[in-house]
Amino acid sequence: MRSIYLKSGLGNETYAPPFLFDIHDDSHRNPRLFESAFEEAREGMFSAVDALLGKTQIHPRRIEIVIVVSGSFSPSPSLSSMLVNKYELDEGVRTFNLSGMGCSGGVVAVDMAVRLLSARRAVQYALVVITESISLNWYFGENRSMLVTNCIFRVGCAAALISNDPSQHRVAKFKLVDSLRTHHGSDDRAYRAAFQEEDEVGTTGISLTKDLIRVAGENLRHHITTLAPRVLPLGELIKYAKSVVVSALSKGELKRVDPDFTTAFEHMCIHTGGKAVIEQVGRVLRLSDSVTEPARMTLHRFGNTSSSLVFYELAYVEAKTWIKSGNRLWMLAFGTGFKVGSLVWISVRDSDYEFDNPWNDCIHRYPVKSCHYIETQPKAQLISIHTHTNCSLNKNIINKSRNRQRMIGFDYFGVCLFWSCPLGLSVVAYASCVLLMFWRLTLGLPHDEVSAGRVWQGYGDLFVRLESFSNPIAVEETSFFGD
Repeated sequence: MRSIYLKSGLGNETYAPPFLFDIHDDSHRNPRLFESAFEEAREGMFSAVDALLGKTQIHPRRIEIVIVVSGSFSPSPSLSSMLVNKYELDEGVRTFNLSGMGCSGGVVAVDMAVRLLSARRAVQYALVVITESISLNWYFGENRSMLVTNCIFRVGCAAALISNDPSQHRVAKFKLVDSLRTHHGSDDRAYRAAFQEEDEVGTTGISLTKDLIRVAGENLRHHITTLAPRVLPLGELIKYAKSVVVSALSKGELKRVDPDFTTAFEHMCIHTGGKAVIEQVGRVLRLSDSVTEPARMTLHRFGNTSSSLVFYELAYVEAKTWIKSGNRLWMLAFGTGFKVGSLVWISVRDSDYEFDNPWNDCIHRYPVKSCHYIETQPKAQLISIHTHTNCSLNKNIINKSRNRQRMIGFDYFGVCLFWSCPLGLSVVAYASCVLLMFWRLTLGLPHDEVSAGRVWQGYGDLFVRLESFSNPIAVEETSFFGD
């Protein structure tokens, strides 16, 4: 495991649950794992929600929806019930617990909260809490493919308050303008790319197969094929359509060129699943090191915190004060199954210093030139860190009329090309534009899973506020050594 860890891209300041320091060489099973999992949940969720409610000054009884994400820890009573009991929420509160979503759970939870809020015109608040259990996922066996999870997954938590109150637009930081979820579980290789099972001796763990990187690349290409017409500017869409037509006419001899998403977004928070995953996403999307910097630095400082990882990346971008009003930001996350999820935000104000950003104590050291682990002497000192990062988010769902206006623009541009080009090229150009019109209009219609975020267009403009998220942690600082 040591050799895997040294190549993982993690630094020596990540966080893990205290039970790791109670493990002895002669004991492979720790009887306090379940208690440790509860400690993780309590420390993370309560600290995050306390900070959230303190910032927003929203009384807990005004919260009508609670969504808790935990990929593999699902106790009874549930984690959402734990929050209802702790904060004495109203009897009419609706609670949901999402599990088995993998690292895409955070994106799914935000999308679900928006759907629930959109279903009613009354002003409501939805609390979204994103956590994960490292304790119950720790692998004590010797299967190499299962040991990888021990090397990359770390403790993390985020909490968000979302509202459909239009008056919150003046205090929000972002607008969520689109979301997309695609599920590729019908393919057996994608379904089993990350799989929880028992090894040869009956020890449970999560196996990350060799197909994972290839599956991530292939399914990302399918995902961006759906996302591209919604977010790319007109000029980039025309280039992409041209490459598709040329590839078809050449019968595959000339490969189509993937669209340049840096023309659509100023900032990207891509999946921090591991060093190889970040590199694969960078190759598929043709991203420079400066674009993938938030993902690589988040992996180095905090490790893979599962569902909350994209929010740690957002905190990095905010700590660098890179975000300006009007900037577009893309959150991209992968999940077991195999799922790909996207959230598209627009900033409504410049980012500024925030006292509780989790990067405050170390942002001056980043970016690091090398993301390799630096071996030092083993240390295990008890520290209590409660860092919180504020991210206010708003959503204004794009309605169909705007899409239809864009279709008119495409049609007019196609006619102009037809009359200003030689006959053969003009026919191809016009056909390309008509194809793009049909493609974009089709994708603009509501469709469950594939067109998340547009299903509720019948309700008109919706403002959703994600006022704060935090990543508190009160655990032991650790460095891993040995086999």
